[in-house]
Amino acid sequence: DLRKSLNGGKDLGMPDGVLINGKGPYRYNDTLVPDGIDYQTFDVHPGGKTYRIRVHNVGIST
Repeated sequence: DLRKSLNGGKDLGMPDGVLINGKGPYRYNDTLVPDGIDYQTFDVHPGGKTYRIRVHNVGIST
């Protein structure tokens, strides 16, 4: 059981990739993630605004 393993302190290691705002995966290991994937880019301008960026570890969602 994954929950029991994680609660027991098991380390999952580094993810193969992550999704940012639903785009990606961003490469942690170039041999696992192919070229040609649509990546998210951000243009952030100062001015007292708050930006929310969702980062999802795909290793935990499976």
